[in-house]
Amino acid sequence: MRILLIEDDPLLASAVRMTLNDEGMVVDETTLGEDGVDMAKVYEFDAILLDLNLPDISGVEVLRQLRAAGVATPVVMLTGQADVGSKVKALYTGADDYVTKPFHNYELTARLRAVVRRSKGFAHSIIIPRISRTRRRLRRLPGRRQSSCRSSSRASSAAMPSSSSSRGSLAARVY
Repeated sequence: MRILLIEDDPLLASAVRMTLNDEGMVVDETTLGEDGVDMAKVYEFDAILLDLNLPDISGVEVLRQLRAAGVATPVVMLTGQADVGSKVKALYTGADDYVTKPFHNYELTARLRAVVRRSKGFAHSIIIPRISRTRRRLRRLPGRRQSSCRSSSRASSAAMPSSSSSRGSLAARVY
């Protein structure tokens, strides 16, 4: 993956670059928003990491210019502003995700991979309720009887050996 990092803090930019390089990503970086807009227009990136507070123009303005120019690259805002207003403004402007500083390296790489995966069409935007997925998994278990999923708690606890703990009988009812 090729990432454009637009960050004015040299220490943070270095740490992010090293983290992403360790994950096998190629990172191009700049400290100025205008340069970032120009780079995103000319080169193709899989994602853009964008700081909200830049020395020349704000990250939201960079985002506006990118979207106005037709750049559809996913943008993850990377900022120290954790207030709801900043998050909502960035997301309404066209950001795909918002990560607040300090952040964990694993979280950043996971979010980057997720937005790139969604932008490439490898994930559905429909969220399947968790209980439905669990029931489907239970039906596929080998040697599993259909009636055991619908049994009452009395039948499940009666089927458990008398030496079982209450935790074991709860597991019998759930699974």
